[in-house]
Formats: sequence, C-alpha cells, structure tokens
Amino acid sequence: MGDRLAKHSVLEGAAKEYESRRRLQAQAAGEATGTRQAPPLCLAWLASLEAEVLDEDKELVVRAYAAYRLLRHWSSLRFDDGNGLSPGSLEKRARGIFGLLSRTKTSGADKKMATLPIFLSDDAFVQRPWLIPGLELWLKGPLAYERDFFLPLPTEDFSDTCRKRARYSDSRHLSRCLLSGLKTESGEPLHLPEAVGFWTEHSDRSGVDGWLAALGVDESLRSFVGRWSKKGAADLY
Repeated sequence: MGDRLAKHSVLEGAAKEYESRRRLQAQAAGEATGTRQAPPLCLAWLASLEAEVLDEDKELVVRAYAAYRLLRHWSSLRFDDGNGLSPGSLEKRARGIFGLLSRTKTSGADKKMATLPIFLSDDAFVQRPWLIPGLELWLKGPLAYERDFFLPLPTEDFSDTCRKRARYSDSRHLSRCLLSGLKTESGEPLHLPEAVGFWTEHSDRSGVDGWLAALGVDESLRSFVGRWSKKGAADLY
C-alpha cells in the first residue's frame, strides 16, 4: 500500500512541482542548483597532512587519521569504501602498498565483483614520504585490532580507540578537527575558521582525477582511478 501510494501520479506531480519551485527560488536568491563537484584538497593541506603523520609529538589518532585521509586522497576512495577495507588487508609491496576492498558500491558478496584491489605508490606524496610510517600507525599498537572496516571511533583524548565503527558524520567531524589544527611552517593557522567546512568527505575523489584531467590524460584512462564510474572518479553531490 505504501509503495503504491508513494508512486501515485498525484504525489509524483506534486514532488516535481515542489522541486521546480525550489530551484526557481534558489536561482532568484543567487544560490547554486543542480549537482556540484566536490572541491579537491589543496596541495598545502596535503603537505600539512604529511607533516601530521610524521609528527611523533601528536596524538596517535591525529597522526593516524591524517594518514587515513592521505590514503583516501591518493587512492580516490569514498568514505564508504573504507567500510570494506580492513587494515589487515594492506601489505607492503616492492613499489608501495596493496589492499583489497571487500564492500563498496561496486563490490561485495551480492555484486559481480567480490573484491576490488587498491594500490598506493611510495611516490604518492607532495613534500615528505608518509606512506610507510602512516601504515605502521594502523598495523601496530591500539589501532591494529582485527576488524572488517578501516576507521574506528577515537577516545575523547585521541590516544586510543573505542573500537566502534566511525560513521560518515563522525569522519566529517574528525576532518574538521584535523583541518582546524593544521599550521603553516611559521605556526599560523593554515586556514581561516570559516574555511573549515569548504572541503567535504567527497573531496578525496576529486583530487587525482582532476590533476590527470589538467595534464590532458584521456577520460578512458582516468576512469580507472577509483574504478567506480565510466565518467571517472570525481564525485558529484
């Protein structure tokens, strides 16, 4: 009954009319309409994240989360992809790190592809190599417990984990906390407080794909980055 009511032509027409009015009001107010591509992470932020990973004076979870965001950026991963990536599946190879995604929008037990491979090169850095030190934060110590997802919730002091799966809203909060604490070499904040919310959890999908597009790499080759869409790895929201 509920399904039939939801598909009723009167309700569908009302929903379309409401959406049309909403778009017209947004346009009149000078607001953006339609889909937008998430802004990619800037180079200064990536360099600062590398420094966070290597700063042994920082809390464990801060360093590890910085490595997690770098992993997502260079691998063009969505937040949800991390729910199917176990830290135990990551292993060092001759030229970088290899891992397996067991649950994504295009892989899993009910999909044609049960798993998808990821590979991250040792050369994936802006200023300072972070990959191996960053990986060790997840494979040794409190964060190395067995699980089938990547990101756990931290304790209040960011020194350990409470061993519960972090949700999208948790990751967004952690990203904003991390971004707010980034500094320049002179010790000044890297961003104004108002800019913290500019980047989203979708931004990791826009970086490498955008760089390749700027270099003139053909879309048929760029679509391999992220392996999710014929249109490439950039997320729209």
